[in-house]
Parts: sequence; C-alpha cells; structure tokens
Amino acid sequence: MITLEQMMSKPVLTISQDKNIAQAAAYMKSKNISAIVVAEKGKLLGIATEKDILRKVVAKNLKPSTVKISSIMTKKLITADIGSDIFTVSKMMDQYNIRRMLITKEGKLVGIITTKDLLKLTSL
Repeated sequence: MITLEQMMSKPVLTISQDKNIAQAAAYMKSKNISAIVVAEKGKLLGIATEKDILRKVVAKNLKPSTVKISSIMTKKLITADIGSDIFTVSKMMDQYNIRRMLITKEGKLVGIITTKDLLKLTSL
C-alpha cells in the first residue's frame, strides 16, 4: 500500500506574512506552484492560492504590490498527520472541499498532498 509520505510533495515552500501579493505571485510562478503556505518561524499561519489572488485581488482591481498575503490567506488550516492513511485524507479533502492538504508530523509541516496527487492513484 502506498503511504501518505510516499505521495506528498516536500519540502513545502512557504512565504512570510509580510510579503505582498506581487511578491507571492512572482515566487509562486518561479517555483511553478499554485498555492503558497504562509508561515513564520515554523508556525503555520495560512495558505493562499491562485484562486485567492484572482478573487480577492485581481477581481477587485486592487494593486498586488499594496495587498499583503496575510490579508487574503485562508487562516483556518485543515491538516492531516503523516500517519494518516490516504483514504482518510481523501475523505477529509472532500468533506472540507479543499484541493490541498497540509501534512504534519508532531505538529510540524512536512509535506502537502493535492487532489492531483490522489488522482495518480487511479493510474497505478
């Protein structure tokens, strides 16, 4: 059986909460990622996605260089422990309607799993 640890992406790229949307978007583009975890000194604060940027900044015609990532990030994070099985994580993602699940070990961020990762299981 494939484990969560085998499927998750690591390390998870993070950004500090004082960065603005222009900086966050440039970083996301350079790393070819569609979401960024906001953290300070190892403490998880939130997550921001391309969708957040579109809906909360672009659609409102706000200037990206003046909007802090902390003002658009989702603060209520849903996480799963590294020891969880993939089926449980998949059910949680569906239940909470999220596309990315942060994976922790002893309270520390160790990886991220996406719906795209879970879809790969169907081709095995």
